[in-house]
Amino acid sequence: RYCASCHSLEASNQGVGSVMGPPLGMVYGKKAGSDKYFDYSESYVRSQKYWTERNLFRYLQNPKKDFPDSRCMIKNGGLSEEEERADISKFLRLFTKNLRFYLNNKAKTTFDKEYMDGYKRANSKADESSFRNISRSSEKNQ
Repeated sequence: RYCASCHSLEASNQGVGSVMGPPLGMVYGKKAGSDKYFDYSESYVRSQKYWTERNLFRYLQNPKKDFPDSRCMIKNGGLSEEEERADISKFLRLFTKNLRFYLNNKAKTTFDKEYMDGYKRANSKADESSFRNISRSSEKNQ
């Protein structure tokens, strides 16, 4: 309810005309400011943060703390309730995992094995093991 006025839960905002913020559908494990279809503020682009539960939890408390030029407008400057922040962070992690699983399965049933093998090789950073490694390593770098 806090995020829906500016964000979608799509994998990408391409074709979604009514949103102002980047899509949240595949945000977990991604580098902040890395969605090529969104024009981020400079602090996001320069950031080395990855969206983990811990980083999302902190971000939701005060988006402008680490990203002073953020255009994120959460009511009262952020969410003060720890339980709300934890729930949203966990939801985004699980939603990303489930959406990734669904999209991978959809691709497997749509495209032949040769195409999928080539795609996996070309996009090896997006596979599940890299997803876990990115999340682990970024939490260590906090």
